[in-house]
Amino acid sequence: MDTIAEKGSPSQHGADKFKDETTLDENIEVPGYDARLHIEPEEVRRALMKVDFLILPPIVLCFCFLQFDRTNIGNALTDSLRKDINIGNTEVNLAQTLFTVGFIITELPFNMISKYIGPERFLPITMFLWGIVTWSQVFMRNATGLCATRFFIGALEGGYIPGFALYISKFYTNEELAFRYAIFWSANSFAGALGGPLSIGLLALGGRGELRGWQWLFLIEGVLTCFLGIFAYLYFPHNAARPKSLFGKSFSLFTPREASILVTRVIYNDPTKALRYGKPVLPSHILDTFSDWRLYGHLVAALLSMVMISPMNTYAPSIIKSLGFTSLQANGLNSVGSICALIWSVSLAFSSDKLHERGFHIAVGYLWGAIGLLWLALAPENVGKWILYGGVVWTQMGMGSAQAISAAWISSKMQDYKRPVALAAYVMCIQLANFPGNQLFRTQDAPRYRYGLIVAASCAIAATVVILVWKLLYRLFDDGDAGVEAKNKSLERLERTVGALVDRLDAQLKGHGNPSTYTIFPRTEEPVASEPNPAPVILIRDAATDAGVGSPEQSGSQLYSLSDVISAGLVTFPTAHSLLKLFQVHYGRWVRFPDSLATEVLLSQVRKSPLLLCSILLIAVRHTTQALADELAPYLFREAKSLISKALLEVPQSIEYFQATLILSLWSTTVGQLPLSIDSWLLSGYALQQGLASPCFTDISNTSPISNIKSSHVDAWCLWNHLCLAHLQYCVGTRRPAMLNQQHVDHCQRILENGNITNYEARMVAEVKLYWVIYEKCCPQSHPVVLPEAELALKTWRKEWTSLFNEPRSQFLQMGFHFARLLAYYQSARSNRSTMDASVILEMIDLASIIINLAIDTTDDRTRHLTDHIYHVVTFSALTLCRLIHEYDARLLVANIDIDSLDRLVLKLITWLRSIGLPCHAAHLLGDIVLSQFKKLRSETSSVCDDMADNSGQDYSVLSGLEASPSASNVGFVYPDLIGSELFDLTDGTTWPQWS
Repeated sequence: MDTIAEKGSPSQHGADKFKDETTLDENIEVPGYDARLHIEPEEVRRALMKVDFLILPPIVLCFCFLQFDRTNIGNALTDSLRKDINIGNTEVNLAQTLFTVGFIITELPFNMISKYIGPERFLPITMFLWGIVTWSQVFMRNATGLCATRFFIGALEGGYIPGFALYISKFYTNEELAFRYAIFWSANSFAGALGGPLSIGLLALGGRGELRGWQWLFLIEGVLTCFLGIFAYLYFPHNAARPKSLFGKSFSLFTPREASILVTRVIYNDPTKALRYGKPVLPSHILDTFSDWRLYGHLVAALLSMVMISPMNTYAPSIIKSLGFTSLQANGLNSVGSICALIWSVSLAFSSDKLHERGFHIAVGYLWGAIGLLWLALAPENVGKWILYGGVVWTQMGMGSAQAISAAWISSKMQDYKRPVALAAYVMCIQLANFPGNQLFRTQDAPRYRYGLIVAASCAIAATVVILVWKLLYRLFDDGDAGVEAKNKSLERLERTVGALVDRLDAQLKGHGNPSTYTIFPRTEEPVASEPNPAPVILIRDAATDAGVGSPEQSGSQLYSLSDVISAGLVTFPTAHSLLKLFQVHYGRWVRFPDSLATEVLLSQVRKSPLLLCSILLIAVRHTTQALADELAPYLFREAKSLISKALLEVPQSIEYFQATLILSLWSTTVGQLPLSIDSWLLSGYALQQGLASPCFTDISNTSPISNIKSSHVDAWCLWNHLCLAHLQYCVGTRRPAMLNQQHVDHCQRILENGNITNYEARMVAEVKLYWVIYEKCCPQSHPVVLPEAELALKTWRKEWTSLFNEPRSQFLQMGFHFARLLAYYQSARSNRSTMDASVILEMIDLASIIINLAIDTTDDRTRHLTDHIYHVVTFSALTLCRLIHEYDARLLVANIDIDSLDRLVLKLITWLRSIGLPCHAAHLLGDIVLSQFKKLRSETSSVCDDMADNSGQDYSVLSGLEASPSASNVGFVYPDLIGSELFDLTDGTTWPQWS
C-alpha cells in the first residue's frame, strides 16, 4: 500500500511517531482521505496557508466577539452603568459569578452536542442566541436584570472554546496545533486590543437616541454577534472535503486535491481521528477520561493560573483610570496590554512547537503573569503612574499566555475519544477560576487591590509548580511527550503475539492441525487499535495475521504456484464438470456467468483461478447427495479456506477473486462443517477494500455518463453491487460496522442509468439501498434506534422502489422490507424501555408472521439454493415471534389474538426448514434452533401438533417427540453471530418492556 509522503513537512516528526504503531487503511470512512496520495511540501504549504487565512481568521473573529460580550461589562463600568442601575462591586462580582456558573453548567453538555452534530453547525447557533441576550442588556434596570443576562450569556457561551478547538484540530497535525491554538486564544488579546478603541467610540454615542453610552455598547456588539453567528453557520465547512450547502448549492474553500491533502495528512499524523470520525461522545468516554491520571495536573494548573484573569478583565480599565487617566484614556490604554499579550502568547507557542517542548514554556507563561501581579501589588505608593501602568501591561501579557500550549499538550496526551471531554474539562477549570477570582478585588481594597493581586500571584506560582511536577511525572512514567500509549501498544502487540502462539499450540494438542502447517509471523508492525471499538480494517488485518497469513514477501512464490483441485486429484474431471453445471444453472447469475456458455468452456476458464473453482465446487456439492457431500465437502472447505487466506494480501485482484469471495460470503453457513466457518463480514469487507484498488471496478467511481458502457463492465458493476449487499446483510446480521459509506451506496444505483438493466439487477440495487437504511436507521451502531426516523426512511425507500413490488420474485424485497420494520421495533424494544405500546407489539407479530408465510408460500425448486441470509431472516422472525408470544401471552389472549395459530405457524416453519435440501443444508440447523427455542418458550403446546394434523391432513405428530440437534442446545456458542442469538436462552438477564 502506498502511503502519503511529505518531504520536509513540518509534521514529519509526528508521522514518524505513528509509523510503527498504526497501519492506515485505504478505505477509511472519512471524506477526502486518500492513503495513496503523494504530497509535495509546496502543496502542503499552499493548503495550510488557505486554512490559516480562510478558516482561522473567522474563528478568531468569532472568539473576539465572545470576548467582547463577556468582558464589555468592564468597559460599561467606566460609563454610568453603576449609577443607572444602582449597583456596586458586590453586585458586579455576583453577576460575573453567575456568568461563570452558566458557562460551567453547559460546557460539557454543549461540547457533547457539538461533537455529535458538528461544531460548525452548533456553535454558530449558540453564538446567535447569546448575541440576542447581549443586546437585550439595553433594557436592564437593576441588579436582577444584570445577573440574569450575564448568566444566560455565560450559559450560551459554554462549549464554544473546546468545540472550536476540536474543529481546528481537523485541519492541523498535532505538532502544528500549539501555534494555531495560540492564534485561536489570541482572540482574548485581539478582543482586548480592539475592545478599548471600540468601546471608546460606542460609549461616545451616549445621549443619542435617548440611550446611554453603555446601552449603545451592548446593543451594537450584540447585533454584530448575531450577524456573525449567521455568517459562521453558512461559511464554516464540515471538514476540508465537505463544504456547507444552502438550498442544494454548496461552495468549497478548497480544491479536491487540497481537501484530500489536508484530511489525509491529519489522519496520517493521528489515525485515531479517523477511528472516531462522526461518532458521538458516550458516557463511558467521560468516565474513561476522568479516570486518566494525566488529566488532573493540567486541570489544577489551569484553575490556579487563571484566578487572575477574571478580576483583571473586569477591573483593569478601572485600575488604569485610578492612576490618573480619564475614562476614554483608560479604555484606550487597556488595549496596549492586549496587543503585547498577543505578540507574547503567539511567540511562546511558536517556540513550543519549534522546540517540541511544552512544560517549561507553560511554566514561563505562568510566571510571567505572577511577576506582573507582584509588580502591581508591591510597588510603593509614590511610584509614577506609568510605572504602575507597566505592571498592568506586564500582567495582561502573562495571563492566559500558556492556555494554547497547555491545550495542545493535553490534546496530544489524550486518545481521540477522550479529547472532547478533556478539553471541555480544561476550559471548565479555567472558568471555575472565576469563582475565587471574582471575589478577589474587594471594594475596601480599591483602587490598587493589593490583597487580590498577591493571592492571584501566589496561585500562578503554585500552578507553575504543578505543571513542572507533571512534566517530571511524564518523564518518569509516560516516556516524555510521546505518551503512555506507546508502551501500552507494545504490551498489546506482545499479548496478541503470545495469544496467537497459544491458540496454535492448543489446536495442535487437540489434533486439529499438524505443527508443520502453522506459521507464526512476527507482529512487530501489527496495527493496534487505540480505542475499544477499532476500525473494521484493523480487525480484518488482525484476523488475517492471526490466521498465519504473511505478507507477499513472506509467502514468497507460494501465492503463484497454486494448482486447482482437479490437478491435485481432490476432484475428478467428470465430477467437477457436473458440479459446475449444477452451479451454473442455480447460482451462475449471482456471479454473472453467461447462460449460453457451454459448461466445458466455462470449466476451462474457471480453472484459471483455483480459488474460484474450489468455491464453486464447494457450494454445488452441498446440493448433490449426502454421500458425495460428506466425501468432498471437508476437503474442499479446507482448500478454499487455505486459498482465500493466501490470496488476501494480493493487490490488485482479478475478477475471479471477487466472484469467489462473493460465493463464500453468500453461503458462509453452508460451506463449512460448523456454522460460520467463514466470517462473511470479514471476507466481504476485505473484498470491498481490495475492490476499490482493483481495475476491475474502475467504472464504479467514475462520474461520467454510463449509458453506453460495455456488457463486461455491467457484469463487474453487478458483481460489485452484490458484494456490497452481502457485506451490508452481514453487518446487519452480526451488528458490526460497515466498510461502506453513503457515497458507495449511491454509486451502486448509478448502474440504473444504463438502459439495458433487468429486473434482477434493479432489485439488487433496491436491496443495497434497503440494507443501507436498515444499517443506518433500524440497527444503528452508536445510538438507540429512533423509530420515527427509521419509519420515514423505510417509507421513502418503499416509495422509490414501488414498481419492483409488482415484478416476479418480489417476495424477497417484501421480506426484506418487513424484516427492516421488525428489526427496528425489536431494537427499540431492547433499548431499556419500560413500556411499549400494544400496537407496536401486535405489529411485530404481524410482521414476523408475514415473513414466515412469504417464505413458506413461495417455495419452489429454487428455494434450497437461496442465500443463507434469507434463512437467517426467517429464523430471526420465528425466534422473535416465539419470544413475543411467551412474554405477552396473557395480554394477547385478552386482545383476541389466536395464539394457537401462531404456534402452528412456527411448527409449520420448523417442518419446512427441515425439508429443505440435504441434512447439511443451513436450513436444517436453523430449524433445530427454532425448535429448541419453541420447546423452551411454548412447552404447554403439546396439543397443537395433533390439531395441526387433524386440520391439515398432514402428519405433524413427529414434532411432539422431536428433539433438536445436539448443537442446537448450545447454539449460542457454536453459532454466536446469528441475528437474534440473544433470544436463545431465557436466562440472558434481559427483560422486555411492559405491555402499554
